[in-house]
Amino acid sequence: TTELGNLITSAMKDYMKADFAVINTGGIRKPLQKGNITKGMIEEILPFPNTVVTINMTGKEVDALFKEAKSRGKVLQSAGVEGKLDPKKTYSVATIDFFTNGGEGYASFKKALVTANSGKYVKDILTDYIRRKKTL
Repeated sequence: TTELGNLITSAMKDYMKADFAVINTGGIRKPLQKGNITKGMIEEILPFPNTVVTINMTGKEVDALFKEAKSRGKVLQSAGVEGKLDPKKTYSVATIDFFTNGGEGYASFKKALVTANSGKYVKDILTDYIRRKKTL
């Protein structure tokens, strides 16, 4: 996970009050530059109209998701996924509707049911998060 990926997923995790948050690296289109952050910069970083949703996944399913990504040569950006997960425990995972609608074809997301839909774009959740933090 990159610093920017962690920032974005931390904002998602915080907003949805989830255990973890996961997005695809390909959805992050530009790096964050030092200095003042503008709405236009966030639009360039996250240009897609992805809404944030929450799904439930067991620790075993979360592990399988990261293994599947690695086997495909992909890196998922995440927040909250540290250490050993209880394979039987169910966790709430904030992610994007792109994944739950079949984007990138991850088997783990195809099985998951959406338990909450924020109705907000990732870029708007990130903007609000940065405003609250003031300094990154």
